[in-house]
Amino acid sequence: MYDQKMMFHGPRFQGVVSLDRSGENGILGHLEVRPRTDLFQSTRAPDLLTDPVLLDAASQLLCPWAAEHLDAGYVIFPFRLSALEIYGPIPPASERIRCEVEIVQVSPRDIHATMSLFGQNGHLLYRLVNCQEMRFFWPRELYNFCRFPKEYFLSTPWETPILRLAERENFVCQSLNPTAEHTRVITMRSLVHTILCRSERQAWVKIRGSGIRQAEWLFGRAAAKDAVRRLVKEHYGTAIFPADVEIGHDQDGRPFASLLGGGDSAILPSISIAHSDGRAVAIAGYCREGQYVGIDIERLRPRQEGFQGIAFSNDELTLLDSVAGSVRDEWVTRFWCAKEAVAKALGKGLVGGPRSLTVWRLDAATGTVKVVLGQTLARGYPELAGAALVVYTAREDDWVVASTLCELG
Repeated sequence: MYDQKMMFHGPRFQGVVSLDRSGENGILGHLEVRPRTDLFQSTRAPDLLTDPVLLDAASQLLCPWAAEHLDAGYVIFPFRLSALEIYGPIPPASERIRCEVEIVQVSPRDIHATMSLFGQNGHLLYRLVNCQEMRFFWPRELYNFCRFPKEYFLSTPWETPILRLAERENFVCQSLNPTAEHTRVITMRSLVHTILCRSERQAWVKIRGSGIRQAEWLFGRAAAKDAVRRLVKEHYGTAIFPADVEIGHDQDGRPFASLLGGGDSAILPSISIAHSDGRAVAIAGYCREGQYVGIDIERLRPRQEGFQGIAFSNDELTLLDSVAGSVRDEWVTRFWCAKEAVAKALGKGLVGGPRSLTVWRLDAATGTVKVVLGQTLARGYPELAGAALVVYTAREDDWVVASTLCELG
């Protein structure tokens, strides 16, 4: 018996019941004619010229063939048909249909196949001539996530930002570096409906500007939801669909997670999200009283003197000059990330500009920096006024990351 979980279709479109034989030139299987009484809200007896669900089930047989015989590009989607030949009336519901799929051509962009459907008496009912299926070269994480979003994550664990956090077992970090396959329009549309809840989908549609802003927003939430789901699974053993986690913002602008329905006893963690150059990262963690989690990432690149003069005070520039040679560029980025991480943790942002936070000390050996709040931020957090907040920075390849719990140090 064919396992319908191999596909993403709901019950109305689950027409494949068996895979019988498969070879390099095609696949043979059996379909079941699905009821047509629940296709339309307006009528239970639609007057159809043919059975669209049965024809779709025939094209579904190509999916397991592609997964078995192609090393890459095995995610496929039908987009063109040369001809549909009809040789008999629509078969009744529950009838078993034999389907023979002949592979005509496999190219780097698509697959061409012809599908023949036979009734119980062996007579030919339909032929889908030269059905073309577009190939998608999805990474394994994307493929698994789209099929089983409750069990899999779209992002991957990233341990570097949490290695030095206090009680690190209470924190996880997820990273998502989308490929061109992630950002295809058809893939993005699918991910929107898999990842986002209704209110988030409405917010996503309203995002103005280029598609880059929509992608950053979507993948940032994907990383955050994966971090929340992973931590809840580790602490409570509960698996959660990503669309059941809603990301909101408190009055200070900090993101927070809530569970739709509210029927689960799991306590959701605090979160922080960052993205840069298309990459999205998120930390989720159970903070103690007085802890505020924040993260920021930046791709390592030289920063002009004009930027440094705006971003840093004279004391900070002097501190940067204490770091020798080409490493100074790296520390410019570390300083900037450290400020952003604290600003995100406290939720106020860089109110008053980048000098509203000051890097007071650095430890080149460990990557630790200490940040002091300016007057504007200190008014919102008087308990932190004048205190040095510990921020952990690190470099991995050409990325710099900073993470903090805003602990005193």
